[in-house]
Amino acid sequence: MPIHAQNQKGWNFEVNGMHLTTKFNQHMLSECMAYATIDSLGRYIIDSGRDCDEMINLVLPNKTVVMPEISYAWDLWRVGVRAWYFNSFDHDDGQITTPAPVENEDGSMTYYRGVIFIWEHHLGPLTNTLKESGWSDIDWQTKNNLSLWTTEAYIAQTLSKRFEMRIGIKAADIVNKQTIEAKQWAYINPYYQYIWDNHVTLHQRAKAHTFVIGPYAGIKLNTKYIQALIQGAPLFTLPNKKYRSDIYGDWDDIDDVEVTLLKTDSLYYTVYYDGDFTFSAKTRKLIPAGDIHLKLTYPLQYKNMVIRFGVGAFASVFLNVPIAPLWQVPGRWTWREATHWKMREKNLVFYGWTINFSIHWKGGK
Repeated sequence: MPIHAQNQKGWNFEVNGMHLTTKFNQHMLSECMAYATIDSLGRYIIDSGRDCDEMINLVLPNKTVVMPEISYAWDLWRVGVRAWYFNSFDHDDGQITTPAPVENEDGSMTYYRGVIFIWEHHLGPLTNTLKESGWSDIDWQTKNNLSLWTTEAYIAQTLSKRFEMRIGIKAADIVNKQTIEAKQWAYINPYYQYIWDNHVTLHQRAKAHTFVIGPYAGIKLNTKYIQALIQGAPLFTLPNKKYRSDIYGDWDDIDDVEVTLLKTDSLYYTVYYDGDFTFSAKTRKLIPAGDIHLKLTYPLQYKNMVIRFGVGAFASVFLNVPIAPLWQVPGRWTWREATHWKMREKNLVFYGWTINFSIHWKGGK
């Protein structure tokens, strides 16, 4: 944000390299271990419970972002455009394994079950007779992606030697994509006269896409070495239903079953179940937004140019932003029990340090 003399026209170009952190951490799931200790005669439970680790927390990595700005000044007025884009992705995966029963010194037995807290529900393992514990492993994975671009077009008026007022139009496009998945292998031998072999997959894909636009206002401070810009905007989805916030979710419950005759070890039948539960919605949104940019720069005069180098700090916030919906499994989940999607909102906060470079070409000879 270069300083220029009053009543003088000229082009301004600036580029800011920003190293940004975003407060958009997603608590996706948690690994748990259920246990029960039964007395030596198997008569009653001495102790039971469930220990859970902290939630698996997806933290989007810091990103380097470039924010260019170009403007033209004349007399006490200036028009300009600036924009920046952020895109970050994180993922995690793991496996929950149930240990074999343990015999204690007093002769009692402790039995375990590896459990995952997912979709706001404790999901336990399935029977697997190939495992020493008798329970299947639970393989899980989760992904989270956030992308945002925002741009501003403004007209500014110089109020005094140090202050400038801006008004204009600000737009933002925000996309959040999330994936959550849990897989198990149920294997029962014998299952009556058969061998039951079932590969189970529970998979969620969800997305929220929001485009908003609205008026904004800001004030800029200019001194020889310090510059600051503070601005805010109420951003709205467009009235046309086509451009409203677009929420989408797809949840699959897949059972890939193979049944074998126990006596002959020959295939009896196969079946593939795919319970597909989709969701879509379009909503109107108001997203208040604001940012602040502080800089410490040093000016150099070269012919008809003022060149500035500096460092600074940047912060930006978007409130009540729709994020990917979450599949819900209320209560004790069974095949027939009702389920639903939960729509969610979150405040997006970006902050970090900047490296600044700007050139102002003065008007005239």
